Amino acid sequence: MQAIKNLTTSGADFIALSANTPHIVFDRLQNISTVPLVSIVEATRNEAIRLNKHKLWFLGTIFTMTEDFFKKPFYNSNIEIITPTAEEMEYIDLKISSELEFGVIKEETLQGFQKIIKHMQQEDSIEAVILGCTELPALRRSR
Repeated sequence: MQAIKNLTTSGADFIALSANTPHIVFDRLQNISTVPLVSIVEATRNEAIRLNKHKLWFLGTIFTMTEDFFKKPFYNSNIEIITPTAEEMEYIDLKISSELEFGVIKEETLQGFQKIIKHMQQEDSIEAVILGCTELPALRRSR
């Protein structure tokens, strides 16, 4: 809350929440902010609408995959968000917290994520994957 005040006092015209986890308090921040707040979650949802995607798989930390704060704007727009199985979530969260957050990029981790995504495509007919964690694009560097 103090950060909002600091930014507006400094002359910010808008404030962007560019990480997913802080969105757990996005509505409260939006209510106290005197300038517009930009939401990465809403921007992602808007892109899904633009691309006409209705069945998305969400990949992120276990916290963001299990809580509703990320999924809610999608559900409100009739877009289905599918998350991995509990076992897959544990694997994803472990790799994020023990490797990717430290800049450790392993080919076998990329293969593990690809296997999970392929499973989701076959089982749930997903149309797209949301990389809902800042570290996930680093997996591309393992190639």
